[in-house]
Amino acid sequence: MNTENLTGKTIILAEDDVFLASVIRKKMELLGATVIPFTNGSDCLESIKAKRPDLVLLDVQLPGLNGYEVLHDLYQSKITPELPVIVISNSGQDVEIEKILQLGIKDYIVKANFEPAEVFVKIFEALNLDYTKDDGVALVINEAKVAKTDGDNLVRVLVIEDDPLLRNMLSVKLSKSHCPYMFSNDGAQVLELVSQFEPQVIVLDLMIPVKDGFQVLSELKADPRFQLIPVVVFSNKSGDDEKNRALKLGASSFRMKALTDLNELVAEIRTLARS
Repeated sequence: MNTENLTGKTIILAEDDVFLASVIRKKMELLGATVIPFTNGSDCLESIKAKRPDLVLLDVQLPGLNGYEVLHDLYQSKITPELPVIVISNSGQDVEIEKILQLGIKDYIVKANFEPAEVFVKIFEALNLDYTKDDGVALVINEAKVAKTDGDNLVRVLVIEDDPLLRNMLSVKLSKSHCPYMFSNDGAQVLELVSQFEPQVIVLDLMIPVKDGFQVLSELKADPRFQLIPVVVFSNKSGDDEKNRALKLGASSFRMKALTDLNELVAEIRTLARS
């Protein structure tokens, strides 16, 4: 078994979530793979039949043909199970998983339980490659603890975000930038966390459980203790209404996840901390 990397492997990635697709694609390419991305099922199916890749990563919810229809065609054409396919889905229901497994897929990942390292472990396993930490695949950092860093010019950052993939990516960036950080998965106890951690900048998603980002932002700006802390709203929302509402409530900045380089986000965090 090969223990080196993904050099020489062609992988088709069918995923219409721009942020998720970019993260997975970038990492696979760093490991040497040739990645062919698609955002709809029809083009993906055509490419699979024409190129016969080494592996397919397939979202279930795709425009055009959905993932299930793609898999059904591949199964009828006897391309699966010989071709390894890993399905990435928003649904973890047993009925759906069983239905898809019958079409000869290699593995199944539920987005709600997604961890960055998990998908790469499954990729290596599907390709019959040994997975070790030396491959540079492991991205998981303990997100429940404050980063332990030393030195001057540290910026303390509280990130309120329930997407495990994004939390892990941010933890890597913040650690490399020597920014002590803390994460919250929801908006329930943000004021308590801010009081305890005393962040210099807050990064806030709008779509979070218990209390949404707008509620959290309103509470922060209504509290004299915290109203001067810069808040960067970091959201999948793209409408002017959401942006204008967030800025009116006191957000210092509004950034769309799909259009934001995380290095730029960290640079803005540092700038806001100095202002």
